[in-house]
Amino acid sequence: MKRGIRLLIFAAALIVLAGGWLLLRSMDLNGEKKTEDTSAVLSSVSEADITKISWTYNGETLSFTRAGSAWAYDGDADFPASQTALDGMASQLKEVKASQAILISDNLADYGLAEPALLVEFQAAGNTYSYAFGNKNDVSGEYYALFNGDKTKVYALGSALPEAFKKELYDVLAFETIPDLSRAVSLTVESEGRTRSLVYVADAKDLSYSSEYKYFYYDEASCLPVSDKKFSDKVGVLSNLVLSECASYKATDEDLARYGLDRPAVRAVAEYTDSDGVSASITFSFGAYKGDSCYMRMNDSRMVYLVKASAEDELALLSYGDVRPDEVCLMDWDTVTSLDIALDGKSYSIALEKGEGGESRVFRMDGRELDAEAGQELLDAIRALKSTGEASSDLGRGEKLSITFRRNTEKFSQMTLTLSKYDSSSDLASFGGETRLLVSSSGTDGLIELIRRLTA
Repeated sequence: MKRGIRLLIFAAALIVLAGGWLLLRSMDLNGEKKTEDTSAVLSSVSEADITKISWTYNGETLSFTRAGSAWAYDGDADFPASQTALDGMASQLKEVKASQAILISDNLADYGLAEPALLVEFQAAGNTYSYAFGNKNDVSGEYYALFNGDKTKVYALGSALPEAFKKELYDVLAFETIPDLSRAVSLTVESEGRTRSLVYVADAKDLSYSSEYKYFYYDEASCLPVSDKKFSDKVGVLSNLVLSECASYKATDEDLARYGLDRPAVRAVAEYTDSDGVSASITFSFGAYKGDSCYMRMNDSRMVYLVKASAEDELALLSYGDVRPDEVCLMDWDTVTSLDIALDGKSYSIALEKGEGGESRVFRMDGRELDAEAGQELLDAIRALKSTGEASSDLGRGEKLSITFRRNTEKFSQMTLTLSKYDSSSDLASFGGETRLLVSSSGTDGLIELIRRLTA
């Protein structure tokens, strides 16, 4: 009996819910009774037949015409239109469907259509179509719209079309592209009357004692080796620029002066090889600051962008310290014939010879052969010595260790590494023209211990 009562109650509830659903279906999305409830295709065209699109948004009317496959801005033939953006907008117009239609008399304002926020018009195959968009329904996510100026019927359209056209002119501007600089061979920076260059040199035997250095820092007085990674990092300042905003796509001379680009604060030129193996170059000019951004243009383009000011700052302050190799002594041991060592008031001369087969190394001192493993450990420790920074002075507080490398090369045939006490945790290294390199005291002490062990 109770089960039968429950079934009757359940059936009654279904009837009530069904009646409520039918009532809601008889109302439009604003709660007003409607007289039409059929989804319909309002317009259907071939995308290839669309030759003109225009829209009015935020008080600005924009119009673009397609000739062949290229869109052009009707307001300025020089405007660099984004073909991808405009093709995407045109694709939204191929087929426009309404989920429902509402017959109305005089209440357009209730739908936001008395003064539409967005007007879209396009031409295809000789016909003109127009849509006016009003409010967005918070429940369905659809927009109320008028089609071809008919104010007696309001349609509910999906959000894709209207949101695709909520664009201003610079939203459909095609930005220039920064080329791939991964094969850069030089970077030259000019700022504050100074010029510094980082340059790749294929055969650098006359420039450096080490064949492992391929990039060099040039200024008015110096030619010094550069870390490969740090060279790439500096080029990356340019290749990783984000062109987030275009200040002007057709800057006049007066505009350039206002942006600080008539006399750039920083000018950077990168030379590179493109994917086809052709040599090319690109110039970046950085101008005035605007908040945490600055104005920038490439080559002699009239397009001016806003980029992060930190890029300009990093290039403006470029110094050798920014690109100096971390290694203090990147010696090629195959070129070294002997080590002359001064330690604890004593002198040691250790000859380096190739072992049998040329694969091993023999260490000799005063006619006796030294432990080869200890000798190689010393050489490895010298190459592993890293700079921890730059000292404010080249005056040490007493020499701790000196090693002179005698080599079988025409240039850099004799080089001396000197390590002197600097402070409680650092020593001052002097080598290859560098006199202010800091190394950890523990690194120096490790070398001293290895030498003592080798020469014992």
